[in-house]
Amino acid sequence: MRDARSVRGPVLLGVAVAAIVLALVAPGGAAMPARGAAANRRAAVADAGRLLGRLALPSGAAPLAAEPMGDGGALARPPSTLGDGRLINRHRWWRVDEPVASVTAWVKTHIPSGARLVAWGATGGRARRTDLLTMQWRPVAGVLGDRMLVLAMTGLPGGATGVRADAEVQWILPRPAAERIPGAARVLQVVLSDPRGGRSRSFTVTNPRRVRGLVARIDRLPIVQPGTVICPQLPAGSRLTLLFAASAGGPILAQATLSTVTRGRGSACDPLTLTIRGHHEPALLGAPSVVRAVQGMVHIRLAAAHASAPLAFAARRR
Repeated sequence: MRDARSVRGPVLLGVAVAAIVLALVAPGGAAMPARGAAANRRAAVADAGRLLGRLALPSGAAPLAAEPMGDGGALARPPSTLGDGRLINRHRWWRVDEPVASVTAWVKTHIPSGARLVAWGATGGRARRTDLLTMQWRPVAGVLGDRMLVLAMTGLPGGATGVRADAEVQWILPRPAAERIPGAARVLQVVLSDPRGGRSRSFTVTNPRRVRGLVARIDRLPIVQPGTVICPQLPAGSRLTLLFAASAGGPILAQATLSTVTRGRGSACDPLTLTIRGHHEPALLGAPSVVRAVQGMVHIRLAAAHASAPLAFAARRR
């Protein structure tokens, strides 16, 4: 999680919601798919170098081989970092013969192409103020997650400025190849649970084409990446449990569980959990699309996402 001490910017404005911290880890310490993971990590290493190369500093900025003398230790380490173990960090130092305020203002007006300024501010007091800027690039789907350039600028003896830039790139953990609902699944049982503790409703889908269509949708979803996220409190919603079998009354091949209360395209705060042949798999992103697909299959009409709202059912077997 990023250290937001004394940092101000667009990403920190207008947020006043109760929140909980949800730690997301690779379930069961499952091994990473070596091929895809290694390729993504190599891409992150290369990208970190490219991001550093895009930084524009005032004319005369002199690159340094180590932390500048006289910085009071302010540039010894990254001012902030992501902490999920999938972070590539590459950093450099410079000396600029201009005051901190001038360097900061210059950098703000020379943001590299493709990046946007997402946070800025300062740490320290009068004796040692350090200006901070964070630039962000878009993720690369399926390869790279967070792509940041974090700058720290502090005063040096003689009125100069020491600059530290950290390129921080997060590589994506691919979904395990084995996390697929078995191809024998042809029957689906949909169980809808009332969040208030009322009775559950169950519907069965026996059309193999429709069942395989839902299986294909779930199999395409990406996994929730390990890390830490902050989740706002949400009203209680119904719970959907999807049970896949080869035949009616046969053994359960896979089970998916998700909430009908989701945000937009879904997030790590409202994942789809999946169990295949009794084995818990990494949680998946994209629950809202599955909710919509299930509603279309069995014609379930779900009420608004609120614990006190009644549930409306209008279903028919298909």
